[in-house]
Amino acid sequence: MPAAGFADLYVAVWQAWKAGKKDEAMDMFSKTLLLIVDAQAYGVPGQKYILQLRGVFPNTKCRGQAAETTVFDEDAKDAIRRTVTYAKLWFKT
Repeated sequence: MPAAGFADLYVAVWQAWKAGKKDEAMDMFSKTLLLIVDAQAYGVPGQKYILQLRGVFPNTKCRGQAAETTVFDEDAKDAIRRTVTYAKLWFKT
């Protein structure tokens, strides 16, 4: 499921929006957009790396990884790590 690594941010945004905290919701959603950009830029390995950083998966191995066209190297991991650290305040766990 794409973007499962930050589904809790979507929930927090929706709850804030429904509670009338529109500015807070928009601020939280901006963090989600950063993660969406990373997910799109680095494909499935990047999404799995977000889940690994969050403790869901022990690694980023993917089936069919040879068909992946995105470059997922140490620079990519560093970019994702920075974004996850930045957005961590809004994660549920």
